[in-house]
This record gives sequence, structure tokens and C-alpha cells, in this order.
Amino acid sequence: MLEQTPTDAPSCCCSVETADDLMSRLQDRESEVDEDLSRLYKEASHKLIEHHHHAAGYQVTRDDDVELQEEIIGLEAEVSELSQTAGELSSRVKELDNTKHILQEAHDLAQGVITIHHTVNTCNEALLNDNVDDAAKDIAKIREVVLLLLLPRANAAIKSRDHYDVDKTEVS
Repeated sequence: MLEQTPTDAPSCCCSVETADDLMSRLQDRESEVDEDLSRLYKEASHKLIEHHHHAAGYQVTRDDDVELQEEIIGLEAEVSELSQTAGELSSRVKELDNTKHILQEAHDLAQGVITIHHTVNTCNEALLNDNVDDAAKDIAKIREVVLLLLLPRANAAIKSRDHYDVDKTEVS
């Protein structure tokens, strides 16, 4: 077994191919979530429109006819049930929106890791070739990517902290 010397590039536990495969799977899942969201929005819209038309039509023709009254009661129950279903669909849409957001964050993070991995390798090559200028540029690029990955999380933490501080402040 060969011993690693200080000039060898460090070994990595995962390959760029593995990260690319994960990125591809994330993109496939994001497409599925988009399709689910689109389908749920369409279903909810069609059901609400259809049942609002039914309810409006029967409200105008309401009279003392017992059969009509029974049909109206049945339709009102159906509209109520569909309204509940629409609420459940709305909740599911929110969950899918959150999932899509999480997938996008994971995608961005994976892309950043791939960029850092590649840049570390080019930096090591530059150092092996005594090309300090290119190595310095690669290090600056790594710092930039790390900041881009961490900045949104830091901003969210600051907003969360500021929101907490504002809520705890007494109004005089």
C-alpha cells in the first residue's frame, strides 16, 4: 500500500460522480413535487368551481318542493365534504411547497459541495505545480462558495433572533 505524502491530494469519502447522481435524483424528485403541486392545484380549483356552480344554482331555485329540498341538502353536504377535501389538499400543497424548498436547498448545497471538491482538487494541482497565484484564486473561490452556502442560513438565524427579540420587547 502506498503511503500518502504531503504533496498528494487528500482522499475523499465520496466522489463527484456520487454527488452528481445525488443531484440527478434531487432534480427528479423536484420534478415529481412540481407535478404533484400542479395536479393538486388543478383538482382543488376544478372541484371548488364545480360545486360553487351547483350551490349557486340551487340557491336560486329553492322552493317548497320536498324532492328539491332533499337534493339541496345532499348537495350542501357534498359541498361541505369537498370544501373539507379542498382544505386537506391545501395543506398537502403547503407540505409539497415546503418539500420543494427543502429539495432546492439540498440541491444548492450539493452543487456547492461539488464546486468546493473540484476547486480543492484544482488548488492541490496548482500547489503541486508551484503555481501559487492559481492556488490563491482557488482558495478565494472556495471561500466565496462557502459564504454563499452559509449566508442564507445566517440571515435566517438573524431574522429568527430579531423576530424573537421584537416579540419579547415591552411596549410602553
